[in-house]
Amino acid sequence: MGPSGGTGEGGRSATILVPTAWSPLQEVALEASESPRSAEPALYLHDTGWPFPGKLDSYVAALGEVFYPATRQSRMISVEACWSVAPGTGRFHEVVLLQKVLDWPRFSHLLTQGEGPSRPGEWMKEGLKHRDRWESKLLRTVSWSPIA
Repeated sequence: MGPSGGTGEGGRSATILVPTAWSPLQEVALEASESPRSAEPALYLHDTGWPFPGKLDSYVAALGEVFYPATRQSRMISVEACWSVAPGTGRFHEVVLLQKVLDWPRFSHLLTQGEGPSRPGEWMKEGLKHRDRWESKLLRTVSWSPIA
């Protein structure tokens, strides 16, 4: 589980994230590593999606049934983890995906050129059945990061 924070009206709010049933990462070791890793820095895509009210479960299921298998076939990115908001925490229902960029040339082409027309059953159409708001961030690790 991981914390996410935000400022709400009149104070702070906190969100507890729990792994989805299909997330490749089910547990996070929070204890400090004994020695820094010397791996090459990696690039990650951090996506947050806010499903429509009442659609959290169906959005998580669609991510696991449509998006995750598509990423495994394309090999452009690798889904490392998927978390959703624990019941009773946070101000919003949200889902967080952490994806490692495996093929930078293909990924940069997607960023600059966009995707072609989406067909029924593909993620870009399927995702919009469950949410219309999301945010993507690119994160780069450093050589001493425990995540590489």
